[in-house]
Amino acid sequence: MRGNVLVTAVRAGGCLALVLVSLRLTGRMDLAPYAAMGCFTSLYARDETYARRVWLLSVVGVGLTVAVAAGASASALGVGVWAPILVVAAVASGARYLSEVVALGAPAGLMFVFAAGVAGYAPRTWPEVGVSAGVTAAAAGLCWAAAVVGALVHPRAPERLALARALHAVADHLEDPSGRGVHRAEDAVRAAWRVLHARERGEGTRGLEVLAARAQGAIRGGSVVERARRSCVRWRVGCGGVVWWIRWWRRVSVSG
Repeated sequence: MRGNVLVTAVRAGGCLALVLVSLRLTGRMDLAPYAAMGCFTSLYARDETYARRVWLLSVVGVGLTVAVAAGASASALGVGVWAPILVVAAVASGARYLSEVVALGAPAGLMFVFAAGVAGYAPRTWPEVGVSAGVTAAAAGLCWAAAVVGALVHPRAPERLALARALHAVADHLEDPSGRGVHRAEDAVRAAWRVLHARERGEGTRGLEVLAARAQGAIRGGSVVERARRSCVRWRVGCGGVVWWIRWWRRVSVSG
């Protein structure tokens, strides 16, 4: 169930390669770090629905562009190391708040801080600030388009993928009902419900919701069966101990 991880990696690498080739052809490889900052957009919203990806990746792209612009501006001030430090600290606070408010998910605000730090400690002049931010925005826009274009082909692919992961985790749990397996299955089913609930009810997800409900019921049923089995084992062990004690007492009484 690692298909989406591979697709995300290929998409991020392809977008970055396209941007770097474009910079190489225009003779501006000095802007490659800022293009890479924009391509961080591909790392977010991997498991989200397309409707949520559209606005969430827009927020990420704008945030990365602002982080690069702030860091480059601090570098252009030329007042020593304190300006970049203050800017990076401010970006870290803002990124943390943003990631909590919109539920960014991994890697949360880390990439915004990294973008601000790289731009803040690279020598920049004021005319170059706009160019650096523009390259970041262009790379982020390319990654945004690559992440949402799949909606034209398979608009419910994220929901189906989340449910497939949940069913796979539940199947593993039922084959080997251990403590860790049930936690993984519960987390996967919970994630599938979150993705399914991101859509309005009736938008072609009724069948997927039925499967998710059955998967959730299978976890509960498997847990009940496992607890009953363990109770039976303990009961048998306890009864065996009582029988052994009675037999021993009888032998002692007869011999006495």
